[in-house]
Amino acid sequence: MKFINFAIVKFSGVLVMGILSAHFSPLPFLLLKLLALLSVVLFLLWLVARRQLFQDPFFGIVTYLCFFSLGYYNYQLRLPNFQPAHYSHYASENPSEILQLKITRLQKPGTFNTKYLAAVEAINSIPTNGTILLNISKDSATTQLLPDDVLL
Repeated sequence: MKFINFAIVKFSGVLVMGILSAHFSPLPFLLLKLLALLSVVLFLLWLVARRQLFQDPFFGIVTYLCFFSLGYYNYQLRLPNFQPAHYSHYASENPSEILQLKITRLQKPGTFNTKYLAAVEAINSIPTNGTILLNISKDSATTQLLPDDVLL
C-alpha cells in the first residue's frame, strides 16, 4: 500500500500549501472570489465527470486549486486584520479606555502573577471580540477570579 496514493493525503498536502502561502505571502481577500469561482467550476465539472468513464484532468486540477484556495482563505479569515470587530482595531494606547473583559479560563499561576484568559467583550461600550492574557499581581489580588466573571 502506497501512503501517498490516498486522495486525502494529497488534498491535505495542497491545503497545507495554501495555509503556508497565506502565512508567508498574505494577499487581501483576493482568493475569496477565486474560491467561489472554483467551487462553481468544480460543481459543473463534477456534473460532467460523473457521467464519463475516463475523467479528464481538469476536474483534478480544479479540485486541487479549490483546496489550495480553501486553505489560503481559512488562514486569512482567522487573522485579526480581517475581522472587523476585533479589539485590536479599537484599542489604542490611551489609558482612559474602558475594557469589558470576561474571564474564560484560569492559567497556571506564575511566581509573581496570576494568569487568566479573558475575552474582550467591549471597548468604550463598542462590542468587540478577541482573547487576551490577563496578568494580575498576586499581592494586589485579594480574591481569585473565576471563569465567567466580568471585569471593567
